Amino acid sequence: FYSHNKDKFFKDRNYLSFAFDEIDAQCRDNTTRTMLEFGCGVGNTLFPLLKKYQSLDAYACDISQTAVDLLKKNEVFDES
Repeated sequence: FYSHNKDKFFKDRNYLSFAFDEIDAQCRDNTTRTMLEFGCGVGNTLFPLLKKYQSLDAYACDISQTAVDLLKKNEVFDES
């Protein structure tokens, strides 16, 4: 799937902090929070949240090595 579609198939989910009040309630106070995402794909959920909440740390995994490789190429990706 990702070999063919790369990171162009799904759109970034920029609406998550609006659609799920709990995300915003937990992250808006700048307290460092840690998130774990299973099935992260190329980061369409992860990266919009990391951009909005600077104090959010995240761990992510996906069964597709191609998706993980594409995720690592994103400008927001920081392995530290």
